[in-house]
Amino acid sequence: MNEPSAHIDQPEWDIGFERIPTVDFSDDDNIARVSNFRNFRFECNGIHVPRWETREFQLDKVCHLDFIVVPFAKQAHLAHTMVSFGFESGEYLSISVEARRHWQQPYSIVKGVFGAYPLMYVIADERDTIGDRTECRQDNVHLYPSAASADQARQFLLAMLRRAKRLSEQPESYNTLFNNCLTNLRDHANEIWPRRVRWSWQVLLTGHAAQLAYKVGLLEEHESFDSLNAKASITDLARGNWHREDFSQLIRTRWPQCADRVRA
Repeated sequence: MNEPSAHIDQPEWDIGFERIPTVDFSDDDNIARVSNFRNFRFECNGIHVPRWETREFQLDKVCHLDFIVVPFAKQAHLAHTMVSFGFESGEYLSISVEARRHWQQPYSIVKGVFGAYPLMYVIADERDTIGDRTECRQDNVHLYPSAASADQARQFLLAMLRRAKRLSEQPESYNTLFNNCLTNLRDHANEIWPRRVRWSWQVLLTGHAAQLAYKVGLLEEHESFDSLNAKASITDLARGNWHREDFSQLIRTRWPQCADRVRA
């Protein structure tokens, strides 16, 4: 007689979406304590090392903000967008607005329109958010320095952390058109630069997000967009280097002004 096989419970949420970050503030909102800070390590063979941490950030030490765009390989007009915040210490905090997926649930643009996913702010190390895409997904990644001052970058981060805190207490549904990675960044940008980013087709077609940001003056404009865009491609610098402690500095070697702002 065969023994009954052991039942193995599948996790409820897909890899990296198991925990919602929570944020607590102190010192008049200058100290942010982030629990469930994600610091995973991703390999090209699909293996990952999960690391959930608690970190504290001193917001008056934020010195700059970078905009990250990850084009969809098969849909040139669409992309995922993220932001990273650099601190005077050389540390970086990355925030990615995501559709929280169940175990092995694929992302669907159509299902996202109908609220199939909860909205999630992933707060993580850059070697996690960028490494996932360059190592596992084999995506191309573009990084653009923003034109934000240190104070504006701080305000932007504070707004995002406050929203992450609200989402941990009052969940919302992701929406492909109106509550996605770019619309949330647009709303936060308009908190800092009122009415700067108006609703347009470039907000809907997220693959054009960098052009829109350049057009409205949210990116550094010392050169043409074509030149800026070529320099922004960091895939060759990032791929295979997530293990390096100087990863964040390495992927910015084409941007000397970024290195000048941060004491590595």
